[in-house]
Amino acid sequence: GMEISELSGVVNGTTNFILYELECGSPFDVALREAVDRGYAEKNPHYDLEGHDVGLKLVGLARKLFGVEIDMSEVELCGLSEGLRGIVGMTTERVLADKKNGLRWKLFGKLIRTREGSVKATVCPRSFPEASDFGRLEGFTNAVEIVGNLSGKPIRLFLRGPGAGAEETASRVLGNLNDVIESLVWRRGGP
Repeated sequence: GMEISELSGVVNGTTNFILYELECGSPFDVALREAVDRGYAEKNPHYDLEGHDVGLKLVGLARKLFGVEIDMSEVELCGLSEGLRGIVGMTTERVLADKKNGLRWKLFGKLIRTREGSVKATVCPRSFPEASDFGRLEGFTNAVEIVGNLSGKPIRLFLRGPGAGAEETASRVLGNLNDVIESLVWRRGGP
């Protein structure tokens, strides 16, 4: 059915929530404490903050959607500066200054199929224009964009939904992707 060339998104509601709280003027440690108190953060918040949670989700998505086995050691974890990963080191001042310029920060995961057929996975903090699909995400909402082609025609899917807490996880949004693809295949009349 659909040949996926790229999948990218904001798939960690904890970091999205923290970055949103920084936009509201909260210091980083206060925003993190609020995420923990609400049950959005993992027991070890650095798992979220450094991008490991996003990386593991990318590993699973590479297997399920790209049919390629990658290991967590192959996921590139970037940060705001050398030696940092994820949103560690982000400050309220930086977030507010960029917001004044119409930009919003997100911890962003990306899978890209290479020409050789392998998949490259990265997790990096990134700023987006406020009016963009990813820039409009607030609180702990997650979203993914899937780019590829179906029957030789380009296709772009953008899915969004709740992404943190015991009852609401990114897997619910991503799990529905399979249903969407199966529906598209069914309408075509088979694989």
